[in-house]
Amino acid sequence: MNDKSLYCVFSKIFLNKKNWMNGSKFMRRVGLLVFIIFFAFSTLMFNVVVSNSSDSWQMFRYDPENTGVSSSSAPTKGDLLWQASTEGPVYSSPAVYAGMVFVGSDDFNVYGMDANDGSTVWVAQTGDKVRSSPAVASDYLFVGSDDGVFYCLAFSSGSVIDTYQTGGKIRSSPVVTENGITIVSTDGFIYHFSLPLSLEWKASVKGTGTWEYYTPVIVDNTVYMLGDTYIYALDEVTGDMIWEMDLSTPLLYSSPVVVNNTMYVGADNNRVYCLDILSLNNNWDFITSAPVFSTPAVASAKVFVGNDIGDTYILDSQTGSPNAHPPSVGQIRSSPAVADEVVFVGSYDNNFYAFNITDGSVIWKYLTGDIIFSSPAVANKTVFVGSTDWQVYAFKDTETDWTWLIILIITITTIILALLAYIRSRKK
Repeated sequence: MNDKSLYCVFSKIFLNKKNWMNGSKFMRRVGLLVFIIFFAFSTLMFNVVVSNSSDSWQMFRYDPENTGVSSSSAPTKGDLLWQASTEGPVYSSPAVYAGMVFVGSDDFNVYGMDANDGSTVWVAQTGDKVRSSPAVASDYLFVGSDDGVFYCLAFSSGSVIDTYQTGGKIRSSPVVTENGITIVSTDGFIYHFSLPLSLEWKASVKGTGTWEYYTPVIVDNTVYMLGDTYIYALDEVTGDMIWEMDLSTPLLYSSPVVVNNTMYVGADNNRVYCLDILSLNNNWDFITSAPVFSTPAVASAKVFVGNDIGDTYILDSQTGSPNAHPPSVGQIRSSPAVADEVVFVGSYDNNFYAFNITDGSVIWKYLTGDIIFSSPAVANKTVFVGSTDWQVYAFKDTETDWTWLIILIITITTIILALLAYIRSRKK
């Protein structure tokens, strides 16, 4: 029975006024039941489509604002889905896109892995360690290497499409917007490319060659960049300097995060700063017990941050006052990710942690074989992170997903009812 004949059957049985008004109670009940089943089916399919919108984490810290907040559901049990080996320590942070996980390793390689089972799909070799975190845009994967080369790869195969040689290491992570890709090198320059890899401009700012892991933030066509003690704002399209601010304290590894025109950043003087990027006012600063190298996470009006001796804090994003003081862990240089009110972060005590963002309690933790510098990515109800034990880990709650079984049952039931109704109508 083809689609046209099936439509004719449904039209004859369920859209015919005579069948509805003068037909048997059986016909009316079957028609109503089929309508209810199709309504339930449509609702279920809509929910499946909506849930797929959180299936990617395309760059370091999720988005150009460095928020680190995913719309995906969070694993709450710490069940290990898989772990996959590389040939060197993994300092790079994963990106997730189109059912694949991308990550660099100190073995000079970039890996493309299957997000479901961790199997290696492809390996792309560079000329040195890969501590930059990959970013995906269109069909391209962008990543830097300690060889000073910025690579543009085909995300599906890992083949090299184009490269650009800078004058220093690239451990900063690419930031992708509709205007192109921005990257920082230890040669003291910030670079901006159009897709796939055409240099539009480069700008020199003080201090960008001093520290290796600065990743810019881009908001409303403005690039916010740290350099030594300075915060800079540059025009994303032209590279022209808009303003600069001297905090008079070294800004080491922490990259800024911007939420609602407010910047949060950690510093070497043990402080977390909250700055208004429009007025350039310092809204507040909070003193922790050690330098803050990790990038803060901001979600649900709270700021989660860890410092270099492992103390963790949950602060009010408006006032900076502490809401909770989670338990101290090992040194934190991993930058946290947030999903479903759960904060994920790695530590130098070799553990990967899941904290409750409201009260700071530890929901679960997992012991890896070495320190965790890599920052986690959350997508498709799964959290991914690398470790210097040469492994990449994926955690997902091992619960049975009944969605597709329910869809199958609904489909079969609908077909059977329709056929029964058709047979009954033919007998009459």
